[in-house]
Amino acid sequence: MGSSILVVFMLLLAAAVVAQPADSLDTAPGDSLGTDDREEEYEDDEEGEGPGRSGRGRRAAGDSLPDTWASWLLNTRPDIQLKIDRRKDVTSWDTKINVNRRVSSKLRFNLGATLHTQENTTLNRSDSNDGTSASLKYQLSEDIGFSLRYNSTVAGYRYNLKRAEPAERRRRQNVSVSADFDKQLTSVLSFRLGTSAGTTQNSYASVSNKGSQQDIATSLSYSPVEDLKASVSYNAKRLLLDSQVDSSGTSVFTSKDRTFSQDLSLSVKYDMLPGIKISMDASQTDNKKQNPDPTRKDQETENKTSRRAGVSTSFDLVKWATWSLSVNFRESQAKFRLQSNRDNAISSSSLKGSAKVLPWRGATVNLGGAREITRREYDTPDTGHDTHKSLSLKLSQGLGRKTDMNLTALVDLVSVFYDNTDENPKDRDRLNRRISSSLSHEPWENVKTRLAGEFSEDKTIYIGEERSANNRTNRKYRLSGDYDLTTYYDITVSQKYDISAVYSFYDYNESNNTLVRNSNVTTRFKVPLASKINMNVNHGYQFQDQGNYSEEGGKRLYARSSEKETHTMSLICRYTPLKGVSVTAKQTYRTQRNWGYDEGQKYLDYEIATSDISGRINFSCTIGERTKISLKFDQNLREGSNVNKAFKNYRNIELEASHAF
Repeated sequence: MGSSILVVFMLLLAAAVVAQPADSLDTAPGDSLGTDDREEEYEDDEEGEGPGRSGRGRRAAGDSLPDTWASWLLNTRPDIQLKIDRRKDVTSWDTKINVNRRVSSKLRFNLGATLHTQENTTLNRSDSNDGTSASLKYQLSEDIGFSLRYNSTVAGYRYNLKRAEPAERRRRQNVSVSADFDKQLTSVLSFRLGTSAGTTQNSYASVSNKGSQQDIATSLSYSPVEDLKASVSYNAKRLLLDSQVDSSGTSVFTSKDRTFSQDLSLSVKYDMLPGIKISMDASQTDNKKQNPDPTRKDQETENKTSRRAGVSTSFDLVKWATWSLSVNFRESQAKFRLQSNRDNAISSSSLKGSAKVLPWRGATVNLGGAREITRREYDTPDTGHDTHKSLSLKLSQGLGRKTDMNLTALVDLVSVFYDNTDENPKDRDRLNRRISSSLSHEPWENVKTRLAGEFSEDKTIYIGEERSANNRTNRKYRLSGDYDLTTYYDITVSQKYDISAVYSFYDYNESNNTLVRNSNVTTRFKVPLASKINMNVNHGYQFQDQGNYSEEGGKRLYARSSEKETHTMSLICRYTPLKGVSVTAKQTYRTQRNWGYDEGQKYLDYEIATSDISGRINFSCTIGERTKISLKFDQNLREGSNVNKAFKNYRNIELEASHAF
């Protein structure tokens, strides 16, 4: 499939490159989209004073229907895009074709098609997704328009690449006719109404259905003054389907499904005073959905309603401080006829605030806080509510032209409580606290340095005794630093250091206490060998150890259970001989050693060594103003005891080509 698409596309591409430019077709009865600027130029010069034009002037493109359908089709030029991508064991093909044609000043035509195929040789699976769309739009007047639309999608799934037909196929088609009315009734009032009706047809697995659908969307906008804008909108959709469920070619049952949804919303934005803004919005949604349930051989009905309302304000009255405040409320309820255990009612309310203050020169303080309560009701023991509270502080301070400091602090508390504590012992509190700071300094123009530190504590407490053994506290300490140094001949040297320790303390089961420590050092050299050649040398080192940790009797005892040491060395060379062409060669060598401990004695558990050599060629070019081509080709060779056989020698290929005819 991919090779045939590529052949067809290259033939079209070659024909387009050698063809006569569209601009020289003076007698063409119509041009494709994108010629609006030329039309305006001709309309401004109707007397024909431009070069190469007769006294009457050339007729504007699309002012009338074409003389013949053959000439119209000949001058309708599609936009074609082709992409082929192969990465390791996954190969995908994507093709997009789009025709967007102005038939006349009031009539437009659009036709589009997408083809997508993806194959995975390791999973022995292939997926495809093809779509086709067409539309015809007629603008009767400035306020009234009509449209005819067609959409079709087909998805196929093959779980064996050797199978000729997909094991599963899903289809969906719909045709609709719509009308739009958009009118500015007065200088402060505008109205919009859109309606559509059509047919739809779907099939998936053992279920198929077909029927009709109707949609309506209307809105009314009111703006008596520039600072006040209000709007009310209503949307409704009705779907009538006749469904049939088959099993092994035998009809199991049929149903008449009815789906109706509607949404009513209100929005108001008001700039009350200079620096004070208020916005309010509210909505209500009702949805009744019927669909066949093959397992129960019956029709499932779902009734769902939801409401929300919110108010937000922002204040910018003084230069040194701005703040905002918002209040939101939301609730939803769902009921099922067959699966009543899925019935639920969920409500939530939140209060959020933030402020930005400039307390002194060079300093910026950001404050934030939130409180949210969520109530969930089910026909299960999981009925309960959550409370979420958070506070945050961020301070940025400039210490001169070369030094900046940042400080961040966060406190977050989540409380989860269930109504039936006897059956559901999952009531718990989770408290998270974090503080971090960083200091960046540029002592010289060619030197940049940064130092950072962080402490965080995450505490989980179960209220009931049954799970109290899981009560734990995680503490993390982290210190990092890095620098960038530019030396002679623009050679850049950079290093980054990072060390961290994570403690896990169990309140009632100290034997589970653990300590994990990490040390990382990354070094990079960037050397420009010539104007078109540069080389990167990178080295990464990581050391990790972990084990049981105890602080009994004021003594710190650490029983190490494992260690891991990793080295990664890579050499990258890039060469750019021409514009749009680059060649990259990369070699990477990686070693990893893991040690274990047995009764305090250290032993080598296993050792892994992996080498990777890869080369890449990038090519991209633009032919004229309509054709673009890009190609990426990777060749990879990997060796190592843990390297899959399929990945020891593999290629990555990515081809993208597009042409607007």
